Amino acid sequence: MFDSQLPDKTLPSVIGEEEASFLELKAGQLRETNPDKARSTLVAAALGYLCHGHRDDAYTIQIQIGWILIDQQQFRAAQAHFDAVERAVDGDKLVASKRGLARAAVGFGKFDEALEQYSSALALCRAGRFTDYEYMITREMANAILDNPRNQGSPEEALRSQNRARQLFKEALSFSMDPEYVNLEYQAQVRCGLVQLERNAGNELTAQSHAFAAFRCALETERRTMADEVYNYLLETNVLSEAQCNAFRMDLLELHTNTAHIHRQGVDCE
Repeated sequence: MFDSQLPDKTLPSVIGEEEASFLELKAGQLRETNPDKARSTLVAAALGYLCHGHRDDAYTIQIQIGWILIDQQQFRAAQAHFDAVERAVDGDKLVASKRGLARAAVGFGKFDEALEQYSSALALCRAGRFTDYEYMITREMANAILDNPRNQGSPEEALRSQNRARQLFKEALSFSMDPEYVNLEYQAQVRCGLVQLERNAGNELTAQSHAFAAFRCALETERRTMADEVYNYLLETNVLSEAQCNAFRMDLLELHTNTAHIHRQGVDCE
C-alpha cells in the first residue's frame, strides 16, 4: 500500500498532523461496529502521517489495517499489507508484520509457513526483548499447531501436537505473569486454553486450577464481556462442578452490579 521508498522531505498535505492522530483514534472506535469505515479512516490517517514525514506512524497504521482485514477473513489483502511493512521496518514493527503474515498463512491453511513466520517472530522478540509480543505469538503458535490437520492424522500425532501446544501455552502463561508485563486479560485467555489441554492430558486437578485462575483474572479486569466470555467457555468444558459454576455465577452477577453505574456513565467497562 505505502511505498517504502519515500522522499525524506516533508510533503504538503490537506490532512494536518493532529487530524491524522484524530482519525487514527476515530478508526479505533469504529473497528468493531464498522470495519470498512475504520479501514478507510486509517488510510486517510496514514496518508496524513506520511505527508508529514512520520513513516513509523504510517506503518503502524498499515499493520492495524492488516488486522482488520484478518478479522474480515480477507487474508490476501492482509498479507499484502504485512508484506509491505516487513520490507520497510525493523524492531517491534518487524515482529508485528511477521505475526500478521503468520496469521494470514493460517487463514490460507498454510500451517508450515505460519509456524516459520511465528518462529522467526519469536527469535526477533527474544533478541529485542519484546516481551509483550512474545506471549501473544507463543499462544498463537500453539493454536496453529493444534489447528494443523496434519497433526490429527493419528492418535500419536494428535498427542504429540497437544503436548507441544501445552508447553507453548505454559511459556505464554509465564510471559503474561511477568511482573513487568502482567496482562490479566491475556493470562485469562491462555489459562482457558490450558484448561482443555490439561484435561486432555488427564490432569484434571491442574485443569480445574487453571479454570479458577482464568475466571479470577477475568474478574480482576473488571470488564464484563471478558468475564462473561471466560465464564461461558468454562461452562462448555465441563471441568467445574455444579457448585463451582454457581459460585462463579454469583461472582459474575456481583461484577455486573458493581460496574453498572460505570456503564450508565458511558465509560468502557465492556
